[in-house]
Amino acid sequence: MNMETILEAVNVSFEYADGAKALQGINMKIEKGKKIAVLGPNGAGKTTLFLHFNGILKPKSGKIMYKGKEILYNRKELIKLRKNVGIVFQNPDVQLFSATVYQEISFGPMNLGYEEKIVRAKVDEIMGKLNISHLKDKPVHFLSYGQKKIVSIADILVMDPEVIILDEPTAYLDVEHTEELIKLLDDLKEEGKTIVVSTHDVDFAFLWADYIYVMKDGKIIKEGTPYEIFTGDSKGERLKKPLILEIYEILKDKNIIHKEEIPRKVEELKKAIRGN
Repeated sequence: MNMETILEAVNVSFEYADGAKALQGINMKIEKGKKIAVLGPNGAGKTTLFLHFNGILKPKSGKIMYKGKEILYNRKELIKLRKNVGIVFQNPDVQLFSATVYQEISFGPMNLGYEEKIVRAKVDEIMGKLNISHLKDKPVHFLSYGQKKIVSIADILVMDPEVIILDEPTAYLDVEHTEELIKLLDDLKEEGKTIVVSTHDVDFAFLWADYIYVMKDGKIIKEGTPYEIFTGDSKGERLKKPLILEIYEILKDKNIIHKEEIPRKVEELKKAIRGN
């Protein structure tokens, strides 16, 4: 069965005003309803690519497709695109600008002209889903980093986009907030959302993603399932192995684990050790 491609970069190249080549002939297909991780070091071009996916940047050459149609850069089409393709930036302070949490989350739908009653219902629903209702009247600048991160995600979710793009969402989050974020992203996938995440974290990418792209120097150097990216004869750049995969391989070499199926979660690794 052919999966529907919801977002696509077709031979996209881009350079900044100083002549720095940020993207060089990028081809990337994002399938509807999938969890996609984009791995790569700083300067690989991940953020620049994401800014193309919702029309903030325009390719120097190539094109961005949304639902099979090339995106147009007029105001009406860009508003429509940005409602359906939302970006959560790495640094929440770049995104948050309202006085209180409620005002912050309500800004997007109010700006689109929704009635106040509908906006209130949308905001209350999203705050309830993210367990931040108690922060409703709190000044944004008094929030912790983790709280700011969740509010910046709420900013995007309240618009009910089809595609949610998160730039380094686990950066600077503690273990508890990271686990909450992973659960949220999985719940959103269950609702039919398409989720694209950039990350340096190979453990997170291996655990979470359906498909992974690896970028370096503005190019895609590798793509595949988590197993294809981290096991076997890898083409392109050799990546640091996820910790679970390293432990599995050590235990398999010592004949402690006999299962051929590679675990991606701690629970799966425990079961493999017990022989279940």
